[in-house]
Amino acid sequence: MLGAPGYHEDLPRAQANGPLAAAVPQRDVERAVEYQEELVGLVVHVPDVLPLGVRDLDVVVDHTRISDPPLRAALSRLHDVLALDGESLDAEARLALIGERIAGHLTSAPGPVQQPEPGLAGRLRELLDEHLTGQVSLARAAAVLDRSVPHLIRSFSRRYGLSPYAYVVGRRVDAARRLLLQGARPAEVATAVGFYDQAHFTRHFKKHTSITPASYARSHARQ
Repeated sequence: MLGAPGYHEDLPRAQANGPLAAAVPQRDVERAVEYQEELVGLVVHVPDVLPLGVRDLDVVVDHTRISDPPLRAALSRLHDVLALDGESLDAEARLALIGERIAGHLTSAPGPVQQPEPGLAGRLRELLDEHLTGQVSLARAAAVLDRSVPHLIRSFSRRYGLSPYAYVVGRRVDAARRLLLQGARPAEVATAVGFYDQAHFTRHFKKHTSITPASYARSHARQ
């Protein structure tokens, strides 16, 4: 299972810098902060990271220009993910890493990078397994484990070689295979193993197996 396809798109930690010539578009910075607050409640704590005398988020968004190609690419990918149904866990992880990176650009004294914790990764895996067929939230896991979401992602990815999101999807696909082999209908399997709907299930199942759930069920029924 741990060899299943997945991504590990941890953004490198940003270095503090001032206004630069090439910028991440203002609307993308605004959307990143809005999505973070609205979708997963992960807020960039602006008052804690801004230079002395600057405490207004609107001022920051209007006047901060950031030259950061990886951040630009991450924001673009985030928009693509948000357009898909059922990808809240993926979006949550991306939002957390983007928020951390933006905060790094806005502070003059970034804190030290916390090293990944193998034991923490194991505890997160246990929590993901416990909620595999329900709504999985990294924010809730972070609260339980008393760590930040980005640190959870880095610790998990370092130990297992894939992101928490990829792990959850892979486990759900494995569970779906077993149910299909037992004769369950794809429409029933989708929600039973935790996917948003049948389209969400089919997209990920085909990505992992190269065939649709219905074709997988038919091919094994003939054996």
